[in-house]
Amino acid sequence: YDVIDVKGGMPEWFVAGVEAALKAPTAVNQQKFVFMLEDGEPSVKTKGFGTYLKVDEGIVAYHFEAATGKKMKNI
Repeated sequence: YDVIDVKGGMPEWFVAGVEAALKAPTAVNQQKFVFMLEDGEPSVKTKGFGTYLKVDEGIVAYHFEAATGKKMKNI
């Protein structure tokens, strides 16, 4: 996936969360975000520029959290 920045292996729950987030509709139908996993804690950040990037970040974080039951550390 182009939206993942993880060094090493990824647990199944993380992959499932990213897949759920990728299916989520975003405010401007773009995927300008990156998911990370550090010390077992997932996070997401936006990349680039745009009007609704923070809204999109919240949308994909919600879908990730709903699919995994894990809280994003930066949201």
